[in-house]
Amino acid sequence: MDHEPEDPETDPAVAVAIEGPGVDEEAVLPWSLLLRRRTAPRGAGRGRRPRPVAGSDTGERPGWWRWLVTASILLGVLSVASSITILAVSRPAIADDLGTSASTLVWLISGPTIALGLTGTTAGKLGDLYGHRRVYLVGVTGAAVFSLLAALAWSGGSLIAFRVIGATVGAATGPSSLAVINQLFSREERSKALGFWSLVMAGGPVLGLVLGGPLVEAVGWRAIFWFQTPLLLAAAVAAFLLLPETRRHHDVHFDVMGQVALVVSLGGLLLAIDRASVWGPTNPWVLAGLVVFPVGLWWFVRIERRVSHPLIPLGWLRRRGFAAPVAVSFFMQFGYMGGFILTPKMLAGVRGLP
Repeated sequence: MDHEPEDPETDPAVAVAIEGPGVDEEAVLPWSLLLRRRTAPRGAGRGRRPRPVAGSDTGERPGWWRWLVTASILLGVLSVASSITILAVSRPAIADDLGTSASTLVWLISGPTIALGLTGTTAGKLGDLYGHRRVYLVGVTGAAVFSLLAALAWSGGSLIAFRVIGATVGAATGPSSLAVINQLFSREERSKALGFWSLVMAGGPVLGLVLGGPLVEAVGWRAIFWFQTPLLLAAAVAAFLLLPETRRHHDVHFDVMGQVALVVSLGGLLLAIDRASVWGPTNPWVLAGLVVFPVGLWWFVRIERRVSHPLIPLGWLRRRGFAAPVAVSFFMQFGYMGGFILTPKMLAGVRGLP
């Protein structure tokens, strides 16, 4: 029999989860509005006391401490986010140094971006299971290790591999940092912190794109990773010393089959989009990817409706307050991050630029 998650409006446990990491409706507002916004507690002015944030210790810590922790978190997030695009305009120089083609090095941008998209949900779920502090530390430390290995890369393939694995591990910094910020601040104060988080997440890739070319010309592409590694290690040390523990859900199980179905489905779609311009739209592998996507998505929905602890509770999509922000965020990210994937491929494959 299909299992449907409890209604978030009536189930207290689910309601707390909806106000938790990555789901708060404030998180999808533009960062410029969030920085100026102070949110009134839900129920304020109607004779009801605001519901406290689960696991929050804001009453026990001074305000400056919370902002110090936030700054340390955002240092790691900025280092990971900016690294995605920092080599975007430097492929010819890297290709000459490593003896490979610039068209192959398109994967220096597309690979990490795809990895971030496929593993973000997994990182969030692992944070719920094992604690977001621990997952964040693993993510930022792993990103530092693979940044060091990228500086030592001996070929185009090794550089791409280290970049993709580093982005896969570093993806944990996004949802885990958001979860910690949600715990640090009360609902009245959370908007400004989320504004800074959104600013860093959106501005990191832009900063990498702007600074990457001049830095590579001035100091070489390897020096970028030599510089990024100590930044990530500093963020890891600061997080180890400052980050509070977050609540672990020991009664929740990881939805392995749901994650596999999601990766297979999205992987098929991304393969088709990525290779269609190179192999042609009628290539068997491209057509297979287009078939795998809807089949995998159908499989994912069936799994999520049956398991007791779904990766994405489908019942939440019936809530306008949840579904509308998610839809808006999807289209924003589709245009924003899609440009980082498609633009270098179009320039290399269609326009023939290096």
